[in-house]
Amino acid sequence: MDFAKGIGFESGLSSPCVFKHKTRKLLLTVHGDDFTLLGSDHDLDWFESKIKEEFEVKIRGRLGPGGKKEEEQSIRILNRIIEWNREGVWYEADQRHVEIIVRELALEGNRVKSEVPGTKVTMSEEDELELPAGDVNKYQALVARACYLAQDRSDIQYAVKELARRMSCPTRGAWKALVKLGKYLKTHSRYSYL
Repeated sequence: MDFAKGIGFESGLSSPCVFKHKTRKLLLTVHGDDFTLLGSDHDLDWFESKIKEEFEVKIRGRLGPGGKKEEEQSIRILNRIIEWNREGVWYEADQRHVEIIVRELALEGNRVKSEVPGTKVTMSEEDELELPAGDVNKYQALVARACYLAQDRSDIQYAVKELARRMSCPTRGAWKALVKLGKYLKTHSRYSYL
């Protein structure tokens, strides 16, 4: 990211998409053409003027407690909802991925009994058989989507890790565990934390 480095940002060590300004108290994350910054109003104003000198940009707003006219109390960042209220800052995962997983597993109209994902399931000999070839790609795609969702949802991280272990050679038992996750997500579609 030449622009950020050109105005004094240094790339993070663990991620090339995270930057810290050398002298200003600004943190920056970049996801494609989306920039998210953390800093004081003074430093954010400075960044806004610098980026407008270089690019045509759309500034969506600033999240804050609502004490200032320009502050918003709820914004979307990469389809995640961030809300600032009296309790503090709430962060909600993107439920669109939940909707897709539930739909792809054909659980939409069904009444389901929710079980905690990741708990042991009794396996039969049939459960150790590999999935039919047509279902392998679907399993892998849904688990990949669940992996993306799990970064924002601690309640499903263990279950998704266990599903991901079966990605190269999924079994019928792994499919059952995926459906169990889908049932849990159907009854727990939204997840936010303070």
